[in-house]
Amino acid sequence: MNSICGSFFQLEFDRIREKLRMLVLELEHLVDLITKRKLFLLKLCDFDDYARNVEDDLKRTIIAASKGQEIDLERTTNDVTEACSRLNALGDDLIKYQTAANIRILDYSVSDIVQRICDIPMQIDFSQGIYPCSSAYERFLAVSKELRSVILQDFQIGSQSPDDLHNYLVLIQENKEKERKMFNDLDNLSTQTTELEKEDCIKTISMLKELSDKRHRDAKEKMQETVEVILNVLRERLEDVEGTLNTLMAEENADEIRNFVLVDWKLLKDDLSLTRKALKDNSEWSLLLEPLSRKIEELEERLAKLGPQEGLDHEIITEFPSFSRWLDEKEDELEVDGKSAANTDEKTERRLCILKESVARVPIVRKLKDARLLPEQNDTVEVYCRRYLDVIRRILLWDVPERFDVYAEYLSQLSLFERELTASYPHHERMVKGDVVTDEEQPSCSAVYDLANALAETDDVIAIRELFPMVDDEINQLNSLFNSLTADYAKSLKPLEEASYDSRTLQDAYQRSIRLGRECERLSNSLTGDDRAKARAFANVIRSLHGQMEVVLKDLISEIEDEKTLATRYKSIIDELCSLDAQVKGGRRDIGQVWNEFESIEESLEQLRDDCIQRRRYVINSSYEEEEEERASQEAVPATTRKQIILMISRTVTTIIQIVEDELRRTPCLQEEELNEMHRKLKQIETVNEMSLPSQNWEKEETRVKNLIEDVAQLLSEVDEVRRTSGDPSEVENQLKIVDNVEQSVLATLTSLDAV
Repeated sequence: MNSICGSFFQLEFDRIREKLRMLVLELEHLVDLITKRKLFLLKLCDFDDYARNVEDDLKRTIIAASKGQEIDLERTTNDVTEACSRLNALGDDLIKYQTAANIRILDYSVSDIVQRICDIPMQIDFSQGIYPCSSAYERFLAVSKELRSVILQDFQIGSQSPDDLHNYLVLIQENKEKERKMFNDLDNLSTQTTELEKEDCIKTISMLKELSDKRHRDAKEKMQETVEVILNVLRERLEDVEGTLNTLMAEENADEIRNFVLVDWKLLKDDLSLTRKALKDNSEWSLLLEPLSRKIEELEERLAKLGPQEGLDHEIITEFPSFSRWLDEKEDELEVDGKSAANTDEKTERRLCILKESVARVPIVRKLKDARLLPEQNDTVEVYCRRYLDVIRRILLWDVPERFDVYAEYLSQLSLFERELTASYPHHERMVKGDVVTDEEQPSCSAVYDLANALAETDDVIAIRELFPMVDDEINQLNSLFNSLTADYAKSLKPLEEASYDSRTLQDAYQRSIRLGRECERLSNSLTGDDRAKARAFANVIRSLHGQMEVVLKDLISEIEDEKTLATRYKSIIDELCSLDAQVKGGRRDIGQVWNEFESIEESLEQLRDDCIQRRRYVINSSYEEEEEERASQEAVPATTRKQIILMISRTVTTIIQIVEDELRRTPCLQEEELNEMHRKLKQIETVNEMSLPSQNWEKEETRVKNLIEDVAQLLSEVDEVRRTSGDPSEVENQLKIVDNVEQSVLATLTSLDAV
């Protein structure tokens, strides 16, 4: 047996050792391959550097000869021959390293590079002392070099999210537009060159187009993969959201459904909207979003019909998805309209179509504005109405064609409705340097994008210099807007509604600074001299302002979310108190269980109070308000808020005393008249009327209520002890006297609440 076991272990050991040996050999092979590839890449870099230097030297020699400088033709010819020979030798050597490294580079050919350098025209007519090289050819070489760097620029999508996809598509589109313009410049310059130069221009343009086509194919494949991943993620999220919604609807949990709509549902719709905006120019990808959009609309209709409440207009909610899509389309069309050429018949007809559609939407906007909805739905309506107000304000800036009478009529209707909306949303005006400034007086985001596009599309230095004053004005306006907002908050905090509007305003300015700063950074790398210094100064100022905006915006949004959370917790405490009171009144409950629930609510209230006193810089706490004039720097508690909680606690204590009464009533030794007298007095407690409580007395009265609650807790424990351990009527009568004393304390406390 031992011999068999020994043989088995020996065989297993040999098998494992052989496997390890094979792994080591494979690892050594990989190490050797990696070493050879590193060596190949180093040789490739040396070859490419040498080839570029030789090509640049030859072109500089040709240009120098074209300017009339004396050139040693024999020496130049020998240099070219020697360079070609060395390039051939380096190329052969490089191919050997490439074979050993087992690697292949598709867009790099050694033979093509050597042939291109050897084919550089060297037929220089030195008898005339000048080579026929035009200035257009020099500009052609400079533009082609810049275009090559643009083509080889690498963009990364980053994380696979709708936001990153949108940014990537914007960069790709900008880069594609820049390539198109530079190719047009190369074509124009090539027509201005000589016949000898034109052949080289054609080869260069062909080579650059091949690189550009390959780059766009790779980018499209990468985008296709990313879009498929994002669509799959959105589908899975939509399925999870639908499942969660079905569960909540089956449980009929209105609070959970409301929280679900405010968080998960809103986030899903925002991501879907951003994805739709990113893919709007690709019909194939946009069609893939249609099933998701239809599913979203179906769920919107189900939510609209869920839990109807008296006095609310639920039908109007079904207009949300279609109206949001219409706003997206009109905003995009207005942006395109602002970039289009001067007034033409086609542009006028297009504007008239936009104008008709905008007027047709007036009844829908009026219904949205006047609808009675839930608070979170009212916030959505406000966003839609503000966006529509921005759209019609941009339309009202158009010139009225004289031959279109209906044009003026539509504009008149929109002007009247614009004043109506402005009256409904007065916060659409902002304070800048002490003056009220409306949105028409401040540059819109599209106006800043027009300025950024003008900087991106202009290569003429003179035109860029003419745009510098506009850039300076925009930076000053952004700085004024930011300083105005921070100065307002330095004076006093703001309510949640105003802070939310300020956050949207600051986000808009933040996006404007990003777009303008990107173009200034680009100009600081491409310009020279004083122009470069100005562009760099602009970029530094915008970068500094951008950082300050980011910090303030982050803190402001955080405080807004905290305030919304505190409001939800406060409402939850009120609901729990109401529920506990209703449960106690509706039937008998165990005294210990009721008291435990009451203590849990009191702990939640204490925790809410601790959170409410946290220091803030932007948003007023809804549980506190600033005292007027002489106490403007201190925070005081609103009377109605505190009084509501105090009276709710007092009523709950009264209800608990009623339970004690019922327990004592079941004791046969008590006199009926004593019980009737207690019942009459306790009924008086329930009839207390709610009145306002001055902020200077609420702490004292709340302390008295807390002491009363402690007395009730002690009373309850003693009554339970008597009921369990004794049947002596005298002891029960003593407990009755204690109940009467506590009842007198409750009456005194509530009487003082009514008296102050």
